[in-house]
Amino acid sequence: MPRLMMRPAWSESFRRSWPLHEDVFQGAQQVISMSNTPANSRQKHRRQTPESKPAEAITVFWMMTTMATLIACLGAAFTKAIILIHQAPTPAAETVLYILLLITLPTGALGLGVTPLVYRYRRQPPPRGVTCFAVIVNGLPWGTVLLSWAFHF
Repeated sequence: MPRLMMRPAWSESFRRSWPLHEDVFQGAQQVISMSNTPANSRQKHRRQTPESKPAEAITVFWMMTTMATLIACLGAAFTKAIILIHQAPTPAAETVLYILLLITLPTGALGLGVTPLVYRYRRQPPPRGVTCFAVIVNGLPWGTVLLSWAFHF
C-alpha cells in the first residue's frame, strides 16, 4: 500500500513490533466506535426482527377490527344507558342501538378469527396483554348476544 505522508521514525519501529497491520487496527476502531451509537443499535435491532408484509397487514387488520368492535360496543352501551335513563325508548335510539350491535358482531367475529393467523404469520408473537385485550373485546358482543338470548332482556 503506498504511503501518503511521512511518519516519524519511532512510529516505524512501533508498527513493526505491533502484530496487526495499521489499516486493520483503524478499521477495528471504527467498528467499535460505530457500534456504540444509539442510531446504529436501533438499526441493528430493526434488522434482527423484521416482520413480513403479510404479517404486518394481518396485525393491522386484527387491531382495526378490535378497535372498531370496542368503539361500537362503547357506543351501544352508551345508547343503552340513555334508553334506560329515559325509560321511554324512542325508535331512533333503539335503531342506533341495534345498528351498533350489528356492527359489533361481524367485527368481533373477524377479530376472533384473525387472532390465530396473527400468531401463525408473525415471527414474534404479540404481547400477551394485547392478545387478551383483543380476545375479550372481540368476544364481548357474542357474550352479550348469548346473555340476551338466555335471559331475554
